[in-house]
Amino acid sequence: KLLLHMQQKFVVTGSWFGRAIVGSWKLSRTLLFVIALILCRASFSRAASIATNSLGMELTTVPAGSFMMGEDRDGDWDERPAHRVTISRPFQISVSEVTIEQYRQFRPQHPFSLSGKVTGVSWYDAVAFCEWLSSKEGKPYRLPTEAEWEYACRAGATNRFWSGASPPASADASNAFGLRGTHDAVMEWCHDWHGPYSARDQTDPAGPASGMARVVRGDKPDVDDRLRDEKGRQETDYHRSANRAGLPPRFGVLVNVGSRRGDKADSAEDPTNQVRLVTSAVTRAPVDRAGFHHVGFRVVQADLASTKPEPMFEPFVRQGVKASIAQLKQAPDKPYFRKRHLLPIPPDNSPDEAIAAAGLPPSFRKHNHSPAFEVCPNGDLLLIIYTSYFEYEPGVSFMTARLRFGADEWDMPEPMFDTPDVNDHAPLLWTDWSGRGRMWFFWGWPMLRAGAYPFQWMTSDDSGATWSEIRFPIFTGPVGPHIRQPINTALRAADGTIYMASDAEKTKSLLWATKDEGESWYDTGGRTAGRHTTFALLRDGSILGMGGKNTDIGGHMPKALSRDGGRTWETNKTPFAAQGVNQRPSLLRLQSGRLFFAGDFQRRGNITPKDVTERGGYVALSDDDGETWRIKRLPGAQPHKRPDFYTVARQASNGMIHLVTTMNVPCLHFEFNEAWILSDAPTPDSDAELMRSPPATVRNLQMFTEKFVNGAIKFRWSGGVADDGRFLKHGGEKWYYPNGKVHYQASFELGRKTAEETLYRPDGTVAWRWQHNRDGTGVWTQFWANGREKSESAWRGSMAEGRARTWDRAGHLVSEVNFVAGKLN
Repeated sequence: KLLLHMQQKFVVTGSWFGRAIVGSWKLSRTLLFVIALILCRASFSRAASIATNSLGMELTTVPAGSFMMGEDRDGDWDERPAHRVTISRPFQISVSEVTIEQYRQFRPQHPFSLSGKVTGVSWYDAVAFCEWLSSKEGKPYRLPTEAEWEYACRAGATNRFWSGASPPASADASNAFGLRGTHDAVMEWCHDWHGPYSARDQTDPAGPASGMARVVRGDKPDVDDRLRDEKGRQETDYHRSANRAGLPPRFGVLVNVGSRRGDKADSAEDPTNQVRLVTSAVTRAPVDRAGFHHVGFRVVQADLASTKPEPMFEPFVRQGVKASIAQLKQAPDKPYFRKRHLLPIPPDNSPDEAIAAAGLPPSFRKHNHSPAFEVCPNGDLLLIIYTSYFEYEPGVSFMTARLRFGADEWDMPEPMFDTPDVNDHAPLLWTDWSGRGRMWFFWGWPMLRAGAYPFQWMTSDDSGATWSEIRFPIFTGPVGPHIRQPINTALRAADGTIYMASDAEKTKSLLWATKDEGESWYDTGGRTAGRHTTFALLRDGSILGMGGKNTDIGGHMPKALSRDGGRTWETNKTPFAAQGVNQRPSLLRLQSGRLFFAGDFQRRGNITPKDVTERGGYVALSDDDGETWRIKRLPGAQPHKRPDFYTVARQASNGMIHLVTTMNVPCLHFEFNEAWILSDAPTPDSDAELMRSPPATVRNLQMFTEKFVNGAIKFRWSGGVADDGRFLKHGGEKWYYPNGKVHYQASFELGRKTAEETLYRPDGTVAWRWQHNRDGTGVWTQFWANGREKSESAWRGSMAEGRARTWDRAGHLVSEVNFVAGKLN
């Protein structure tokens, strides 16, 4: 027992000495006793090696060594693959997290701590503290890298915790390297961006070169309320040595996210300026103050290794994003209606086994809901949607897909990004067409344990190819009750004010507003008569809010009108049925001046007022700002548990209206024009007709190119106007890397991909390849970085159909299954 204890405390995993001690049970008892005495002597010498710095901070020396980082068996997907990491040099690290007293020597008025340890600091605050301490002492201080943190936390142990299968019994207990508090309630910032692990052995890894969240270790930021929805997960699982979490680097107490001072943001030091943010009990989140989270940090006293960060291979949805606006106005001039599947099956409504077997990312889950959807300035359509088991568990992340302008099919979905171990929820996309076409992406963290803002956002000026750093709102006035869930509407008023819709408490909605492009925000003060209210500007500048759910006026959907920028609302009823759970309507001001509206004829449970007799989904137009409506049934709706529509509507610059909806199997995308809504001609109900791409020819075929700054070709493709009036890609398309290597190649026929489609990595290796057939079938093959096949799956349209196989990196077959209509056979 003593030897096993010593091995855990003093022997770095994988060393020959450790293997000898554990494995050599044939040694004599005398020899074993001598070894134990030597190791016990080392124990006392270690206690004397702890140093104290000028702040009274205890620092312990961690020796060089190697260990297995990550967890293959019981960990989350981002902990895989476990891989060998070598820490090449010893380093000093603080025995515990930085205390509030120590931090206040740097920022005397910092207001928040937990168990005596400073918390509520942003990653930038933690870095600034290290820089201040370095200057003060003339020694290099910094945050630990993620690898250093896990190595120091494990201290030679290979179990879930340094203490074994369970967390240490006492918060004051020290591991073999002398560290305390690595498994407690205070999370800790690390140096690295969060990103996927490499499979190869690494020495002094520095993490990815870029990202959206910095690594947080020690626990998860979310509450425990929905752990029942995480398969097999218990509260203590998130305290494991290998567990990874993360948060945006600006997230902290009163971070001045509105300032533009380069890439660092300073914390305000005047706690009297705090705004108390009240959240609703609907999501079981506590009454909260923005930025007062439970993340602190410990410091390393050592130079950072010279290892270069790992380059990031961006998801396909951010690659090949064109800037060209040629042909964006081209559209059918006759009634046009088209239905598409928005997401493939799997992952939609599919078990984990099917998702993995089809070669889809491990972050994908069966329930894909609450869509954010927008038309990009370059004409592409962009979808962001959360992927979950049951909506509110910590592992919820964002999935994204792109329908490129001129193409007739959506690309396969990919991870957008994930705030690890945080419920990313209620996404909202909005293109501000008033200027250069900046895209805004809002979302909420409804289940965060502490410190959540009402929302956070980032922006893109290149149609979603790149995104700004995540920002948090500074409020200039009181903030009332709300739920951290944006809805589906943002708009800009004539005076330049931007309004963004969000759920309020219980059965209400509200508008957040900014008059200075997001530098500061305010609560408009009023609340509408329903959750999930959707908004549009009227001709006189007033704001109309339609619907919401779980409220009604005589069975009818309520509407709300504000003539004072959202401060007060007048409520009346509409001719539409009230909406309920799993329903969300959409309201839109069209280029023609009409209002467009979409919703369900019935409430959940088939409940309608007596004057509503139709069933299914509908679209409607109003020429008089919502006083009267021309209503038309929407063909092609597919049921989920009920025929419910949870929608977003947008209009492209060519006048085409796009409506997407979840809570259907699969999720759906409808494309149509006003001429179709106004037409009395019948629309076929059969899926075969609704989903058929009608054109047979393309005229005025042209070749298009975009170039790098140096004049080298970046993109080359061809297309023309089809006989149904749409611009469609037709012919070959190639992208190039800056060094001239081929990036991507495909062939199109009337907007549909034919023959071979291939994506290459920067080093020339194939990332994936499609073989597209004219009958709508295809085979999708993905490859590991070493060139071996990773997965191969057969598809018919948007559904997996036929054999699917996966392999590990060594080429060993992992799974072989058969799909029928998207389901495992």
